[in-house]
Amino acid sequence: ELLDVGCGRNGLLHHIQKLRGARGLGIEMKPETAAYVRDQLHMPVLEGTLLDSKLESARFDLVVMLEYLEHEPDPLRVLAETRRVLKRGGHVVIEIPDPEGLPARTFGSRWANLDLPRHLVFFDRQTLKQALAKTGFEVVSHRRYAIPLYIGYSLVLGLGAKHIMRHWE
Repeated sequence: ELLDVGCGRNGLLHHIQKLRGARGLGIEMKPETAAYVRDQLHMPVLEGTLLDSKLESARFDLVVMLEYLEHEPDPLRVLAETRRVLKRGGHVVIEIPDPEGLPARTFGSRWANLDLPRHLVFFDRQTLKQALAKTGFEVVSHRRYAIPLYIGYSLVLGLGAKHIMRHWE
């Protein structure tokens, strides 16, 4: 069973359902987006955060957090809750902005993924590994990647367009 925390318009779960016939549960902070998933896609979704959800223990085989953890004011608590809702031997997949990556180092305060005040916490490779270890996880794999679009947005921000990220969605 799969949990997608910060599922957005539920693209990942929708794709997995079409490909594999598997169904998962999404959690989405934005009420209008959660309503779309529920009312238009007819897929299961909870409105709020993982900490709001009150899910039963050891329910999920996999928890996915794509561009989610950096939005939480208490990421250690979120990771502890993730551990609680995972079955023994379960996995978590986390995708977060990389403050050590080339775009962040190149653009500094104009790095598009800085996205303040929406992004509350940033992890480098070591602090993420420490946070995961503190909450009972072991890092199995770590990969760096850069979305070319973010590099382009950072370039535009670097040229002085300060409000472009408001129009991202």
